[in-house]
Formats: sequence, structure tokens, C-alpha cells
Amino acid sequence: MGRKSKKQKRCYWCERPLLSRGGRKALSATRDHIVPKAHGGRVTVDCCTACNSLKGDMSPSKWTRFCSQNPEWWSLYREGNNRRSAGELRNVPANPS
Repeated sequence: MGRKSKKQKRCYWCERPLLSRGGRKALSATRDHIVPKAHGGRVTVDCCTACNSLKGDMSPSKWTRFCSQNPEWWSLYREGNNRRSAGELRNVPANPS
């Protein structure tokens, strides 16, 4: 029998490698509802703290559109007390100049 390979988990949304669970670092592993729980979602996936926090209650299509309109969306995530909420993201203009 061969050794089990430990494939590093990746964020469902941004595909970056995840750190072990715990902590508030941007790439710490968390679980996120694909369709927000507030909208009846039940299925969860592994994702990073940054995506989970920034996505908030956005639907997958809104999140995808937001990311494509804001190529550096990850820079909006702030660790600790300065984290932005999903409500604040809706007020961030697409492709700010």
C-alpha cells in the first residue's frame, strides 16, 4: 500500500492554499455556505477567512461579479477590528480610480 498523500486544501473561492483552522489570518481555513445561510443555503465548503468575511451574504453570482469588477478584491480584507463587512463592500465602487 502506498502512502496517503496530504494534498493541501485550497479555498473554494480564490483557490489559494489554506492554513490550518484557527486564528484570524486571511488564509486561515473556515467553512462557508455556497448559497448564504440567510438565503436557505445548506452546503458548505472550505474557504479562507478573507473570502468568507468579504463574501458575507452575497450569492455566488454576486461574489463572482464583485471579484471580476475588483481584480484586487483581497486587498479590501483587513485582519482584526478593521475587517470590512459585506454591507460596506456593496458601497465600494468597481474598479476605483
